[in-house]
Amino acid sequence: KALDLPGSMPGDAQPLKLYSNTWAVVEIGQDNPFPSAVNTIHVTLASWKGLSSGTMIDITGLLGTITTNDAAMSITNYNQPSPGFLSSGTWVQSNGNLLLTTLALNASTLYHFSFPLTNRPDEQNSPVVSIEARGDISIPAILMNTGSTAFSSEFLAIPYLTVFD
Repeated sequence: KALDLPGSMPGDAQPLKLYSNTWAVVEIGQDNPFPSAVNTIHVTLASWKGLSSGTMIDITGLLGTITTNDAAMSITNYNQPSPGFLSSGTWVQSNGNLLLTTLALNASTLYHFSFPLTNRPDEQNSPVVSIEARGDISIPAILMNTGSTAFSSEFLAIPYLTVFD
């Protein structure tokens, strides 16, 4: 039997079965696949273990944007009144990296946030994107699921892809 938790699988209700120190949900999508357009990237995540305030979340591989380095990239938190992240992060264009700082993430709780990137002017396929956490509790890097986020229909999220004109 599966538990009523994000990412739960059949058999998780067995006595004393414990989760590893990993992500339960890691999903990423976009709302604008058009060249040269501002594209809001949406992320949904949950970890099996709570992450303390100050834990660094590193999303890497969002290559191909024309968004320049930004030490104060705006982060929109959708979990209110308890957002999971500071309202800005650090964007590094060369490796498509966003570094976020947590305010504290509760175990098995879905957190939703977004940030803007500007698409390049020509076609590209969706890149391979990974996520990891570093802090009191670290979670090794894993690949993110693309194009199928846990957002409601008001948060349109489709695979990260820029189409040609």
